[in-house]
Amino acid sequence: MKKKIYILVLATTLNSIADNSCVSSYSATTSSAKKTTPFRSFDPTKIGLGRAQKPTGIQKVKEDQQIYYPMFVKAFETEFGVQMLESFQQLLNKVILFPEKISAEEAEVLKNGSYDAQGNYRQSDLKYYFGFNHLTIKSQERAAEKLLSEFRQKELPSADRKKLELSQMELAVLRFSKLIGRDYDLFDGTKREVDQAAIKEMKYNFLKYFSFAGKELSKEEFELLYNEKVIVDDPMGEQRYDLAQEYNPQYVTNEMILARNARRLKQLAEHESSYRKEQRKEIAGNKEKEKQLEELNTMLAEDDVLRASLETLRREYWYNEGRDSNFDRAEDMVTFVSNKSRQLQMLKQKLQYLADEIDFKTLSKVLRPNHEYKTFLKELEEKKYILSSSKATRDKLLEFLKTKNGEEVFRIAREVVALNKSVSENLLNKTIDEKLEHFDRLYEFANNDTNLRYFELIRQTKMIKTALTEAEAMDIFRIMTYTSGIRLIDIIKYDPASKFGFCFGRAFFGNLIMLQNGIHRDSIKKVFVYGPMKGGLFGWGFHVAVMVAKEGGGYWVLDPSHGKIETIESWYAHYEKASKDGRIKMDIAKGDRFGRTGFSAASWDSLRNDYDSVLNEKFGTKYKYFVDVLKVLSGSKFAQEKDKSLFTRGFDKAMEMFGIGL
Repeated sequence: MKKKIYILVLATTLNSIADNSCVSSYSATTSSAKKTTPFRSFDPTKIGLGRAQKPTGIQKVKEDQQIYYPMFVKAFETEFGVQMLESFQQLLNKVILFPEKISAEEAEVLKNGSYDAQGNYRQSDLKYYFGFNHLTIKSQERAAEKLLSEFRQKELPSADRKKLELSQMELAVLRFSKLIGRDYDLFDGTKREVDQAAIKEMKYNFLKYFSFAGKELSKEEFELLYNEKVIVDDPMGEQRYDLAQEYNPQYVTNEMILARNARRLKQLAEHESSYRKEQRKEIAGNKEKEKQLEELNTMLAEDDVLRASLETLRREYWYNEGRDSNFDRAEDMVTFVSNKSRQLQMLKQKLQYLADEIDFKTLSKVLRPNHEYKTFLKELEEKKYILSSSKATRDKLLEFLKTKNGEEVFRIAREVVALNKSVSENLLNKTIDEKLEHFDRLYEFANNDTNLRYFELIRQTKMIKTALTEAEAMDIFRIMTYTSGIRLIDIIKYDPASKFGFCFGRAFFGNLIMLQNGIHRDSIKKVFVYGPMKGGLFGWGFHVAVMVAKEGGGYWVLDPSHGKIETIESWYAHYEKASKDGRIKMDIAKGDRFGRTGFSAASWDSLRNDYDSVLNEKFGTKYKYFVDVLKVLSGSKFAQEKDKSLFTRGFDKAMEMFGIGL
């Protein structure tokens, strides 16, 4: 800790805690997309344009295509990571905007393709261009195949129905159709606004030249894919491969970008996942239950032990029933609490007699935090050479571990080992006492809960959490901010040359911590900002933070570099103010998205290998950000670290009091 205090001033300077975040711009080292070149404009007169007096709908796009079409081409090049050749731009422009100018012969080629001497599609064809797709969106793929399968086979007996499988080209075509009209919402509220009917017509003009699972799309199928958002761009960025598209300042002004950001904030304020809607179905609109939920949240905010007790309940129940499981009734929850408390009390009483049967030295030596019970027993039986030389002692330990009591002791011992401690009777008792304290608190709460009203609300909203109160959000924020390795003060260890910044690392672990603490994945998102920003030692070009749905609507942003939790509106205001050119771009994505490119997190091989400390290059250190932080979080079960020194606890409390995320 003394070393950490020594570098406090330097860390504060580098991280610019008060106003901004990441130390440097993030370069997408794991991106497989190729670098694209700027759009080269073409002459629209080549396909014969006429001027309408008062253009509306798709006619407006035709008349002002020198504005709209370059945005579309840039979207394609950014998303697919390849350059759209000028000849193909001409063809595609005609397909999307001027289908009436396509002859019957041209339509035949567009639908079926034309072939060269080797029997391959010619490079000028649509089907050639979409035959080399290297990226697919799994969620879009599954949705399209499911919808088309159900629609086309609904008249068949259920036994004869089969899931359709779309080819790579067909999946590429569907993904490409999402790009048509992308970011045209930047013109909303201006004279260049494009209505959805026009965008829809352009999509249909394109898709009608392709077949899907051997059949062209009918009007009904097109409507189905459109209404279910399979071919509609997601404003939250959940199905964008690359977030960082740039816009021509001649047509897309600073004010338009900021207005779009404001609309995103409004969409977030109104957004509610389908899972949360289902969860709150019995509560929403019921004034009495809404009032009870408000009272429950107040009680939980004022009772740290009760909140921690609910975390213990969730972990213990999920251990038995599987992750994301839930009770059917509040009464079942009380029964589980009562039974679990009784089991732990009996185990504690027996432990003083069982201690002689437990080879603590062996457990400490061979037990790992991630050991599964059956695997551990098998390894002990197969590797008897690591056990005590006494066959009687060895057999006695194995016999004990195979009992119900032995399984309970195994699990508690594993929690002790996770804290990098040796297993002992004293530490087993201490761990049991902590669990008993939490179950006793829950049982006491249940006894004072008339008709189990609050327990029923806990079952509905707290076992699998879909929105957090401020107190619940702070519990997560403390784990993100004051855990060894992940905390900002440790950035000197991993990034003394400001190579990474690791805002993306903190956001990555924030998502993981929330999942492990019972928060539904649909309630977790990330917010990205791009553009030159003031602040810090070097200025900023990119930042990302994790956020979670807020009880009452909207989102909390949990950003350690800000030193406190904030609403998304408050968090974004920092970056709008810090923008150097007024063109700060904000994007929203799923919680498991890693960086600017990609649909989800990078592979663990990439995380392990690509983000060493820069000191490794010069001094051969073994610091690995993602490996080291995950080890600490796994050891603490993704909860607050225990057994910190008195000085460290005081330091953390002071940092929290002053709103500093060190």
